Amino acid sequence: MSNVVMKRIPLLLAFVATFGCKPRTFNTETQAAGARQERWLQEWGSETQKNWWYLTPQGSLVVPMDIFRSLETEAGGTLFSDKQNMKQFGWVYAPRQEEGKYNLFGLPLGFVQEPDAKNDNRMTMGFTCAACHTGEIQAGNTRVVIDGGQPLVNIDKYNVAFLRALQAVKRNPDRLKSMQTRISQFNSKSPYAQNMELLKKDFEERLVYFTERMTRNTPKVTGGHGRLDAVTQILNEILVDHAQLNEKDQSGHYVNARFPAAPISFPTLWKVPDFECVQTNCLARNPLTRNLGEVLGVYGRIQLRLIDNKDKGFNWNDLAILSAPQKLFDISANLHNLHRLEESLKSMPAPKWNEELLGGLNKELLRKGEEVYNKKQFSDGKGNNVACVSCHVKADLNNADSLTNANKYGKRFLRVNRLSPDVVKTDTAFLEEHGTRTLASSLPPHLSAIYDVLVNKNEPFFDRFDPNEKKSSLKFLGLINLVAVKKWFAVNKFTDEKKAEYSSYQEPSTDFNAGVYKARPLVGIAFSAPYLHNGSIPTLAEFFKKPEERIQAFSTGTLQYDSKSVGYSYANDSDFVYGKESFNAGIRGNRNTGHTWGTELSSEDKTALIEYLKTL
Repeated sequence: MSNVVMKRIPLLLAFVATFGCKPRTFNTETQAAGARQERWLQEWGSETQKNWWYLTPQGSLVVPMDIFRSLETEAGGTLFSDKQNMKQFGWVYAPRQEEGKYNLFGLPLGFVQEPDAKNDNRMTMGFTCAACHTGEIQAGNTRVVIDGGQPLVNIDKYNVAFLRALQAVKRNPDRLKSMQTRISQFNSKSPYAQNMELLKKDFEERLVYFTERMTRNTPKVTGGHGRLDAVTQILNEILVDHAQLNEKDQSGHYVNARFPAAPISFPTLWKVPDFECVQTNCLARNPLTRNLGEVLGVYGRIQLRLIDNKDKGFNWNDLAILSAPQKLFDISANLHNLHRLEESLKSMPAPKWNEELLGGLNKELLRKGEEVYNKKQFSDGKGNNVACVSCHVKADLNNADSLTNANKYGKRFLRVNRLSPDVVKTDTAFLEEHGTRTLASSLPPHLSAIYDVLVNKNEPFFDRFDPNEKKSSLKFLGLINLVAVKKWFAVNKFTDEKKAEYSSYQEPSTDFNAGVYKARPLVGIAFSAPYLHNGSIPTLAEFFKKPEERIQAFSTGTLQYDSKSVGYSYANDSDFVYGKESFNAGIRGNRNTGHTWGTELSSEDKTALIEYLKTL
C-alpha cells in the first residue's frame, strides 16, 4: 500500500469511526408493517423508455459484479449486496410487486452491469443515473417511489461500509475462499470460479483503489442523507487519478485534491432536458459533456496519460489528435447509452400531487396561491418589484415568457435565472469551493499544448477560454470533457446533424461562471425536500420562515411525508428507517440563510402559496 495511504489512514479511520463499529441492521419486517402498500408515483407513457432509464449502463466501472455479489459485510454472516444491508444506506428499491423488472440480481434501482474492456470484458457493477436520482416517501401506510426524485441515500456512509467490507477480506483470507465458493454457485461460468489467483488479483486491485480514493475524498463536512459533494470528488479523481497530477505535500496529501466540504442535495430531474442549463451553479448546458463528467464521478475512466511512443511522438500542434484513433482521451463512458438515457429522461413524467395518497387540494387556496406566486411584491434590491415567477418561470414550453431566445438550431429552452450569492444570500460554500479552485501544479506538457491549440486557433466552443487561466480546475474539467466528446464524434464519423442530435441541440458551456446559483422552474417542488441547494430546510413551511426563525437542527433519515408542511417529517417520533442523524444548519456548507422572498408574507398568503406549490 502506498505511503500516502498509510499517512492518511488515521484521518480515514476517524471518519470511519463516526459511523460506529457495525452497520445498522435494517428491519425489513418493521418497514413492511409500516408501509403495507408500495407503488410508483408516476405512470410512464412508454414502458420501453422506463426500462432504458433503469437498466442502461453508462460506463461506470465500480467493481467486478461477481466480487460485489459475493462480498460479505464487515461483520460477516450477511452479503453486502443483500437488501437488508443495502436499504440501511438509503438505496431505493422498486415497489415489491415489481422487483426484478427494473433491477438486476435483487440490487437497488440504478445498480447495473457492463463488460469492462480493460479487464478482459469481465462484467462489472456500476451506477446508472437512477441510482442517485430516484426518490421515495412514505404517505400513511404506502411507500411511494418517485422516478427522477431525490433519494435519501447516505453515500459517505455506504462508501465507508464498502471499504471496511473489503478490508475484512484482506484481514481474513478464508473469506476470499468463501467468495469463490459463492461465485461458483451463482455464476459457474465466471472466470473467478476456478481461478483463485485472478480473483485475488482483481480483489486487491479494487481494495487499493478504494483505499486511496477514500483517503483523498474523506469529507470535511459529511453529506449525510441525500447529499454529496460530488464536484469535489470528480475533480479530485480527474486531477490525481486520471491526469496523474499526483504531487504530494509534506504530510503525504495530494496537493491537487481537496477534502469535500460543500455537500448539496441530489438534484431532481423532471423536465431537465428542457432547461437551458443545469447543476447548482448553472454550469452545464450540453447534456453529453455534462453527463460525461457525471460518469467520471461514478468510477468512469478517461485516458489522460501518454502511454506509448506513438502518443509521445505526436505533433501536438496538429488538431488531428481529435480524429486519430489513439488512446489519449479514450473514455469508458458509453456515449450512445448516455444519449439513450437523455432520451428516456424526456419521457419521464413529472410527479403530480396525488390527492388520494397525500390529501385533497383546496381550490380556493390554489386560486389565492397562484395570485401570490404571480404578484410582483418582492424587492429585487435594485428598486424593482418582482414575483416568484420572475425568477422561477413556469415549466411551460408553450409560454413564451418562460423560454430563452432561439439558438442557432432554432431551439428554445425553459429559462433558468442565475442569482449571485450577494442577492440570494444562501450558503456560499459550494461556490467558494469550486469557483476558486485552481491546480496546484502545472498541466502535463501534452495537455497544456492541446489547451493552447484549441484556444488559440479559435476552435469552435473553445474561443471563450482564456489561455492564461489553465489553473482553473473547473475549466480543466470542461476542457477534457469537450475534447473527449469531440474526439468520440470524430472517431465515430458523426455528421454535424448527428452531433447536434446527441447534444440535444445545445452547445457546450465555455464561460464556466461558477459564481451564481440557479433559480430553476419549480416543477415537482413538493417532492424536492429538503430545500435550498444544500438541503438545509426540511419543509416548505419552514422555508418561508425568516432565516433567524428557521430550525437550526433537525433529524434526517425518515421517509414519512408531511403533506401539510410539505417535506419530510423531522419529529422525534418519526420512523427513522435509515438511521436517525442530526443536521446542523450552523456550520459552513449547511447554513440555511438567505432566500428571504416570501418570508414577510402573511400566514394566510404563505398557506395559499404552499398549496399552489403542491401543484407545480
